[in-house]
This record gives sequence, structure tokens and C-alpha cells, in this order.
Amino acid sequence: RGRQQAMWEPPRRHFRGSGAGDPCPRSLTLGALGHCVPYEARVLRIFETGKAIESVNVESLRLAGLLVEGSGQLEGAHLDPPIVCHVDALVRRPSDDKIYLAEIKSIKEELFKRLPLEHGPTLAGESPLLKTHRGYVVQINTYAFAPEVNCEEAVLIFESKNEQRQKTYWFKRDERLLEETLTVHRVAAPYILADPQRVAPVPAERDPWGGDPVCVGCKRRYLCRKLGKDSVEYDKVREVDAKLRG
Repeated sequence: RGRQQAMWEPPRRHFRGSGAGDPCPRSLTLGALGHCVPYEARVLRIFETGKAIESVNVESLRLAGLLVEGSGQLEGAHLDPPIVCHVDALVRRPSDDKIYLAEIKSIKEELFKRLPLEHGPTLAGESPLLKTHRGYVVQINTYAFAPEVNCEEAVLIFESKNEQRQKTYWFKRDERLLEETLTVHRVAAPYILADPQRVAPVPAERDPWGGDPVCVGCKRRYLCRKLGKDSVEYDKVREVDAKLRG
């Protein structure tokens, strides 16, 4: 299955909310332009298991009468910068009909054990989860502010793939954290909205050639380093990538 995966998807003129936690404008633009890194078949099977766990949990919410019908297909969008969000579920509290955003994540048992203590409603930017799963916290916070979602509070549910144990973390949406996220995306947006589309330059605070921890952990580093520091047009990026990946 790994050989069947596309190296590139069609370019988009928006960012995906699931990747909102990416701190690098260049990486964001590469993602929006369609750059993909194929996964091993084993990792793909793990992803499929995660999707199944999500579906089971959403169905459980429906059977319990907590699911806002149709919310599993809800799409929210920030317009400036353009970020499209696909929601797992919206749930309604029976006692007062208050609606919450719910996101479901499945993780390995060994990582599940390392999660911090569960917490009640906490400002997203103050959650201990930021240290270990910043991307998830930024994602759910970004979703919560999308006009079509507009939830003041949200819940992130982690389920162990091995034992189906769960931990829940409740958030109050955080305007400061949202503004930090949107600021990075606003730097990147002009490049994917340009004609022709471009990859953003390497930001001053990043160093893909050195030991910058953000860059070291980036799956696009191999290409970023070969593109140089400046902005690069889409066709040139594809040309360089083709030479690197064959």
C-alpha cells in the first residue's frame, strides 16, 4: 500500500485545520501545495485503526443521545487566513443543552500512560497537554473558533489502541493561542494564494541545516534544505523534489 500513495496531492488555497499546530510557515505552505510523505504499510494500518476508534466513539455518542446530528460531517472555516476544519463531533449536554466540540484521538498504550492528569475546563493555552501534544491542543482550539462551530468549550478524548482506556481533557477556547496560530498562518497565506503559488522562505527563527528541534522533527526537512532560504515557485519545488525522491 505504501507504493500506491501519492507523493503530491493537488495544490490547495487553504490550510487544513488538522495541521494548525505546525509552527513553520514554510512547512504550512508545502502542505497546502500538496507535498506528501508516504507511510509504511504498518503505519497506515495504525491510521485505519484510529479511524475505526473514532467512528465507534461517535456512534456511542449518538446512541447515548449526546451527538448533535450531522456534526460528524461539519466543516468549519476561518477565512483570513483560510483554514478548513473537519469536526469529529459536537455534543449536547442534556442538563442545559449546552454544545461542546469533541475531538477523538487514539494513541499507543505506552504514550497513553505518559499523558498528564485529566483536567476539567482549562484555558487551552494553559493545559499541560501543550508540552506533549501541542498540535492537538492547537487544532481543537482553532476548530472551536471557526464560525460554523463556535464552541466556547471543547473536550479532547484520548483512547488507548491496546486497551481502549480513555482520558478526557476539557478546554476553554483561548483567544491568545488562536492569535498565535493565525499569525503563523497569515505569514504563509500570501504564498499559497499567489499566482503562481509558492513555498514560503525559511523563517528567521528556523534553521533546517542545523539542530533546530522544530526542523529536526519535520518530515519536510529533506526538501526544505535543498530549496534554499528564499521563496520558491511551485513548479521548481516539484522539480527539486522529483530529483530527490526519484
